Amino acid sequence: YACLSYCWGGLQPIVNSTTRKSPPEGWTISLHELPKTFRDAIHVLRRLGYRYVWIDSLCIIQDDLDDKEREINQMPHIYKGSSLTLCASTARSCDEGFIEPRLEHSEFQLPVSLSDNKTGTIYLDRILWFQPPIEEPLGTRAWALQERLLSPRVIEYGWRTVRWNCFCTEGYSGYQSLSADISGKSGFPNTLNYNLFGYLNPLGPRRIPQQSDELFECWVHIVTQYTRRVLTLADDRLAAIGGIAAEIQARTKIPYLAGLWNYERLPTQLLWKVKSPLQKLLSRPSISRAPSWSWPAVDGPVSFNH
Repeated sequence: YACLSYCWGGLQPIVNSTTRKSPPEGWTISLHELPKTFRDAIHVLRRLGYRYVWIDSLCIIQDDLDDKEREINQMPHIYKGSSLTLCASTARSCDEGFIEPRLEHSEFQLPVSLSDNKTGTIYLDRILWFQPPIEEPLGTRAWALQERLLSPRVIEYGWRTVRWNCFCTEGYSGYQSLSADISGKSGFPNTLNYNLFGYLNPLGPRRIPQQSDELFECWVHIVTQYTRRVLTLADDRLAAIGGIAAEIQARTKIPYLAGLWNYERLPTQLLWKVKSPLQKLLSRPSISRAPSWSWPAVDGPVSFNH
């Protein structure tokens, strides 16, 4: 099965609810009843040969608090267990869609003559089209980060290009030859982008190497990227990264302390700061959600001094 990662917003889609009477054989929805983002995703996944797709608003009973809490706790396993996650990266809402006409890839060929009488061709290409995923609508959504990192394979419909990412490689539609050069612009340094998929990916290494520097660098980049994103509910600050933390803990056996890791680099992890205006620095949530010494206790983007 495949999963869909998308922005809610806009007109709320038809959702699975207790008020929607379900016959024993289940209920069906006409394709035209679905929001455009869902229709686009189904179109793409059908072309890829998939029969099943997991969409949270359809697969979780939204007005049943017990079912909702139970299924939200299972979401990291759902994304991890899928064979592909499709990211509707450019859609600002579920009714906006993400399939749109794209400019054909073009390049300029320039014949050249060398001093030794050899000739050749220089291929000139524009990569000004590239938009870092963090700047796309889905890239601003905090929950979407772990949906992306826990999935074994990801296909992202971004602005002007389609991106592919998995444990083995990453690529860009029409620009495969340039993938290695621009992959670091995804928000993670190039090597970490591969490592995160390798560490968290069920197809990758069985457990994360316990070299302190490597683990620390990975976690710092995850937290830095994660805290730049937006949460609808501020109280989800720990929960929305909990799936990544649980996977790391399961593979390393290192105790997890509300956003930090209890091993020899713990003192260094305490050197975090909030990159926000002063008024945000002075405000704290009315209800405590983490110890004051850990970054989830406050709102705003976080960086580490190391």
